[in-house]
Amino acid sequence: MSPAINLPVRERMVIKIGGSVLNGNEAYICQAKRIIEFSEKSLANRIYIVISARKGHTDELIDELCQDEEEKKGLRKLLKVGNYNDEGNENYIQKFDHHYVASYLLKGEIDSVKRFEKEFRRRGIYPETLIQGVNFPIIANGKYLHANVDLEASKQTSHLNNLSARIVLVSGFGAQNHYGEKVLLGRNASDYVAALLGKLDENVREVIYLKDVDGIFENFKTNDEKMIERIRAIDLLNEAGKLNGIKGDCSKVLDKRCLECMLECNGNRVNGTRNEIIYRIQNCLGEIGKGGTLILP
Repeated sequence: MSPAINLPVRERMVIKIGGSVLNGNEAYICQAKRIIEFSEKSLANRIYIVISARKGHTDELIDELCQDEEEKKGLRKLLKVGNYNDEGNENYIQKFDHHYVASYLLKGEIDSVKRFEKEFRRRGIYPETLIQGVNFPIIANGKYLHANVDLEASKQTSHLNNLSARIVLVSGFGAQNHYGEKVLLGRNASDYVAALLGKLDENVREVIYLKDVDGIFENFKTNDEKMIERIRAIDLLNEAGKLNGIKGDCSKVLDKRCLECMLECNGNRVNGTRNEIIYRIQNCLGEIGKGGTLILP
């Protein structure tokens, strides 16, 4: 039976819903229903739901902001993790690294949160929402399109323990700075936001990533393809993982920063003061909290 089903009452969990899952209105309805059914069985006293933008929505917003194909290409490059400071980006940084651009590109995630809130309320459940620029628990500073998380400031200002609702909807992709302005954490950062919640809330016991794949595969797309049921985060980060046919950066399934966050988070729980977190990657249509790939300490 899933650890998620047997959580002690005082413990909490995070469920991340990927953008590839949210490919239309029916997907929102389906996932909201599934989470409600899961929450009725779970003993967790709080479930954070981190939500990405609808599939393709961020690209649509990028197209709206840009005047031509070169600008679209430049902005997408700035948003990709690791590319921001590349040579030749100066003009795009000057044009796009502003709070209003970050705010505009976060519209997709915020819209997703509102759609989920509507579905929950329609079923008699009234969640709390955490949205950048309003009441977001993650503080980040630096570039508007690629801010760096300030974990200490986030911990000092965190109000997570003061929330009253059992279901908490959290918009992904970005954070807010010390001035309350919306900032981005780069593409694929919604997975990262989910992992960061495990750092900010010491009662989080499991983080579940709902995606359009069954898990992480060894020898992917070959005759020897096999889903990995259990693996350590360090093995996914290590170059040695490639010797076993595992893609070390795991980037197409899980942002590399999530793996680093997992290691740091569980590394701070070694003295028995906090339980270690289990991370699960599973298919969005499977029973929540079962199957998929478990990433363990």
